[in-house]
Amino acid sequence: MASNLHEGLLKGIPGYQDFLQVFNRTSSKTTPLQELGAQVARSIHDLADCRVVFSVSSNDASAEELFLAWLEGRTGECQPAAYIDCSTILPETSRRLANQGAARGVTFLACTVFGRPDVAAAGKLTALLAGGRAELRERLVPLVSTFAGVAVRNLGDDPGLSNAAKLTGNFLIGAQIELAAEFLTLGERLGVGTDDLLHVHSLISSVIAPKYAAHIVRGNYGSQGGFVLDLALKDIGHVRTLARDASCPVPIADLVFNSLLSARAQHGPDLDWSGIVLPVRRAAGLGGIRDGGAPTAAQGG
Repeated sequence: MASNLHEGLLKGIPGYQDFLQVFNRTSSKTTPLQELGAQVARSIHDLADCRVVFSVSSNDASAEELFLAWLEGRTGECQPAAYIDCSTILPETSRRLANQGAARGVTFLACTVFGRPDVAAAGKLTALLAGGRAELRERLVPLVSTFAGVAVRNLGDDPGLSNAAKLTGNFLIGAQIELAAEFLTLGERLGVGTDDLLHVHSLISSVIAPKYAAHIVRGNYGSQGGFVLDLALKDIGHVRTLARDASCPVPIADLVFNSLLSARAQHGPDLDWSGIVLPVRRAAGLGGIRDGGAPTAAQGG
């Protein structure tokens, strides 16, 4: 991923090759970038004078080690700099590094990205930029856009919000993969053709699921024009029966069924089934959502 990001920087801004230096603890990974015109640094300390640094690491410990090593190489003569970390790490890690950087005249920003390596190679990532001041983030957008051609979303001054959004996004992706696995497996066990299953999956994923997500955000849980909990319980109950008869585990169906039961017990049978979010929010100590998305106070009990 790091090579793809740097390649985007090299190709995205004419003449930028003369200014880009790259460092990787595995030196062979810098060869393709060197062939594109980048200068290869022998040590992270060689980059101490850089005004803008982009970094990608595989985990929190590596990201922290790299940043602190770079910070250590800076002297009092170094000008203020922006360090943009694209690693998927904990929000608290980014906040801690931002505090350490601020004491040394460095603005630490988090710029997590969504997209597989092939998407990164095409410069079509989506970036979530957070940290520093709004003016700095605005100045960095053209650079970030060289590898995040789909969108650069500004998440504000707190760098940890970029990491939080990335991690919750990865949670959604993982859950969708698990859901697709259960859906496709059950469909196959029931004799439905693969192409037909993929058509249904595409319809729901691209059209129906986003609409229900919007219902959740806006608090549109009324039954008018929706799908009431009792009908949802009936259908998901049928799914569980089919799965049992086919000896096909569907743990997400069990989870959905139980959430529907909780929503019905707490709010009655006439709620739209997107209302399954209400017991989830309650378990998290949050209130419901009503009146165009405004949260209500959490209920005790």
